[in-house]
Amino acid sequence: MNEDQQDQLVISLDTQYAVAHAIYNRFHANGHRKHLTWENLDDDGREPWRLIAKDAITEMLASPEIGGTA
Repeated sequence: MNEDQQDQLVISLDTQYAVAHAIYNRFHANGHRKHLTWENLDDDGREPWRLIAKDAITEMLASPEIGGTA
């Protein structure tokens, strides 16, 4: 995916947070430290997970399997 295509990609906050929630739950289900439930995290606690999710979605959409050129 070239830079122009990345600039046009818009991922809604709802999607970012849904993916972040799934990544967060998977991370902690694999035995990583005891955690708060997603619902008990404040916005500052959720933000790093949202950024990870946004990167993951972007990379997935850029993958050759999805039709990207990464």
